Amino acid sequence: MEAKPQDANSKTRKSGTKKIVFLSLVTATIFFLSFTSVYLKRSENFLFQELQFSEERTKLLEKENQSSQKIIELLEEENQFSIKKIDVLEERNQSLIKEIGVLRRENNKLKEQSTMLAEFFDLATEVEVTAYAPLCPSAITGWDYSGDPTITASGEKVVPWETAAAGRNIPFGSYVLIERIGLWRINDRGGRIGSSNVDIAVRTGKEARRFGRQHLKGIFLSEEEAKHLKTLIPLD
Repeated sequence: MEAKPQDANSKTRKSGTKKIVFLSLVTATIFFLSFTSVYLKRSENFLFQELQFSEERTKLLEKENQSSQKIIELLEEENQFSIKKIDVLEERNQSLIKEIGVLRRENNKLKEQSTMLAEFFDLATEVEVTAYAPLCPSAITGWDYSGDPTITASGEKVVPWETAAAGRNIPFGSYVLIERIGLWRINDRGGRIGSSNVDIAVRTGKEARRFGRQHLKGIFLSEEEAKHLKTLIPLD
């Protein structure tokens, strides 16, 4: 039997359609693969850039961390220094507290001594006080001294700012406590010195002239009374 022309044409059309579908699928696949390749390439580049950025960010964070560590170390050193400084200040404060205590005790002692001296001078009488300088190179015989200028009438050596001359009514070895100028040992005499006069020995004629003639409160003490007074009040 011979094939019909319509059947041949139908087969030809079906074969052509399959080819067209196949080519379309191949084309679509190639396009898809090309698109996927471009996308993957771009994704790879993006991920590579992101990786580089992450690495740089990591390096920056590491540097920042090192800087922070150094700052922490500096702060710790500063804190240790501050602690030591506080310890020193606390020690100084304790020392000052002790010094204040000592000064308060000394102040109270001075107040007691001042009160005691005031009580002494309540019993004192007015004394005319002058000065002489027997050891001064310009001293005059018969005026500043008689005989050996280094020896007093009692035979003791002249000691400037300690030796004093008084009237014959005051025994040698006695003392006189005079306001503002302290305690003096009576171991010299003078031709012009009366019972209520005291002549104190100084180093130079200039000092004697500067001192001049003063009327001050004074009280005469025996040697034992002077020793007892020295134990109560430092008079040197």
